[in-house]
Amino acid sequence: MDLTAAQLAALIEQELAGGRGPNRVLDSIAVALGDQHVRVRGSLDVSMLPRRLLGPLAQGLARREPVVAGGTLSAQPDGRVVWTIDELRIREFPVPRSVIPAILRAMSLPAGNGAAVPIPLPAGVGDVRVSPAGIRVYRAAPR
Repeated sequence: MDLTAAQLAALIEQELAGGRGPNRVLDSIAVALGDQHVRVRGSLDVSMLPRRLLGPLAQGLARREPVVAGGTLSAQPDGRVVWTIDELRIREFPVPRSVIPAILRAMSLPAGNGAAVPIPLPAGVGDVRVSPAGIRVYRAAPR
C-alpha cells in the first residue's frame, strides 16, 4: 500500500484532531515527508495544556498556536504503525523531548508508549518506509 503526504495528513487528523468545529485539539494539518521522517504542521489548541508543562512560555501564548511535530513512522511487532514524535515546536519555541509524552497525555491524545502515536492503518503491517515521494506500507509475512 502506498500513501501520499495528503493521505497521511488525513489519517493523522482522524487520530489527533479530537472533535469537530471550534473544539478541535489540532486542525489545519499539513504533512511533509523526508527520508524516514514525517513532519506535521497545524494549529494547536494550547489552552488545554497545563501551564506547568509550558513554564514561562505559557504567559505569551494565544489560545491557538502554530505547532510543528516531527518524528518517524515504524511498524510494531503487533502489526500496527506508530508515529514516534521526537521534535515538537509550539510557535517557534522547541519543547524538550522529555516533555512531549506529558503534552500528548494532557491533550488526551491516543499516545502509546511515550511519544508514540498510533496511525489508523489496517493491522498486519510488517514494515513502513518514508521518502519525500511518499510512504510505502508493507504487509507482514504470513506466519
